[in-house]
Amino acid sequence: MRILPLAVQAVAVRLRFEEPEELLSAMRETYSPLLEIPDADRRVGAAYAVSWQALEAADPLQAGLLRVLAMHPGSELEVEACAAMTGTTARECRRRMADLATKHLLQRQGRGRFGFHDLFLAYARSLAVEQEPQERWDEVLDRLFTHLLSRGEAAQVALTTGTGDPEAARTWLDRERTNLIAVTVAAVERRSPHARRLAAMTHALLGSLGATTELVRIWSTMRDTAETDHDRPSRADALRGLADTERTSAT
Repeated sequence: MRILPLAVQAVAVRLRFEEPEELLSAMRETYSPLLEIPDADRRVGAAYAVSWQALEAADPLQAGLLRVLAMHPGSELEVEACAAMTGTTARECRRRMADLATKHLLQRQGRGRFGFHDLFLAYARSLAVEQEPQERWDEVLDRLFTHLLSRGEAAQVALTTGTGDPEAARTWLDRERTNLIAVTVAAVERRSPHARRLAAMTHALLGSLGATTELVRIWSTMRDTAETDHDRPSRADALRGLADTERTSAT
């Protein structure tokens, strides 16, 4: 799948008539940068559709796996998260994700990690929304929330008590920092029963790392959803989290 040359070609055409700074600014302000370049959006979308239809025809199981992976709120994930989301083993996920990478539908992001190309992620998620029922989304994300809670709380114990393998915990936290934020926000927005624990755990792990903007995003989202739902305990947690984040950032 040669998507990038199509997009680059369309951008190059636009640059003949627009200043680079103006086009770049417009592309940064939208969720899907190619929407600012209609020709690129059409041509890239057509290439995605061809690749997707070929995958579905040749290997429906792999197509199903790709839809499940697209449900992850982040842009990349470790094989253990894939195993949790699919209910299979990390070994099986590694094999199947590596196969998708050879087809250029995933990208290797380091040992035991795979991710979507930025241009493909929105397309894959749209397929998951269209083709997977809400019950499947709930099941997959609940598995992911449970998995991240287990990994994160184990890392928290290792980092605070020095037991286990603190160095491995620090490495995991460095790699999963972006996912911690994205998954926690998703849990809050979906009113997951795991949301409050995820928020507290993420706050504890990232609070000392200067992640002020990310933590404000989590607690603000929880405050807003709690006010909408008249959920007083969650609102109280959110206000305490915001206050603690502000206090920490001021010191």
